[in-house]
Amino acid sequence: MNWDEYHEMMERYLNMEMPESEKAQFEKRLQEDSELRRLFLHHKNLRHAIANRHKLEFLRKLKKAEKTYFKKNGLIRFSLVFKYAAAAAFVVLIGLGIYLLQKDRSRTNQELFNKYFSSYTSIIENRDAENRSLLLTKGMTAYSKGEFQESIHLFEQLIGHPAYSTPAAFYTGLSYLELRKADQAVKYLKMTTSYDSIFKLEAQWYLSLAYLLANKKEQAAELLVSIESDPDHYYREKAQKLLRQIR
Repeated sequence: MNWDEYHEMMERYLNMEMPESEKAQFEKRLQEDSELRRLFLHHKNLRHAIANRHKLEFLRKLKKAEKTYFKKNGLIRFSLVFKYAAAAAFVVLIGLGIYLLQKDRSRTNQELFNKYFSSYTSIIENRDAENRSLLLTKGMTAYSKGEFQESIHLFEQLIGHPAYSTPAAFYTGLSYLELRKADQAVKYLKMTTSYDSIFKLEAQWYLSLAYLLANKKEQAAELLVSIESDPDHYYREKAQKLLRQIR
């Protein structure tokens, strides 16, 4: 069973779409198979984290809408003194903001890369008797240990295989990025963005950082604009901040 099949099975279980017989069989496997159990718990936690992120984003938008509504309907009143104080504070903040923005814009591509890059945590564990699945598992283990040259050696053997090519290309690109080999990272992350998979959004963000590391600022900015224009993109806010610093 490959990763997509595991993913579909866990989604059906969590969405309560399994018939009772299949559900009982799946729960039995969870009790007996420690690796599947770890994979399932990680997937469940990941779903929970994504759900919470959407809730927080909704609350942020709600507070912004409330603030706009109250201002338009004249429900906020300030004393004259407070207005002058607020105006003065606003001027100070604007000046500080311009200073910080100019300071950020003076940073090199390497400094911006170091600021925004953080290692991606492996979310795949796979158990299968096939040799390719064993390569994937070994590659994930090497990546998690920070043995990026070894993970590249293992993942590259899976490129082109339908069931494993997407995660292999993604983690190969990330491994090269960890080694600060920008051109190779671009090659594999760009390959990943061409696939419609669970790694696409992450691959887009890390590809923009790879472009930045390779001093390809125009390509980085173009991709960041694309990320920024997607209101549901996980990295939208980071893309907005980075765009302000490289333009």
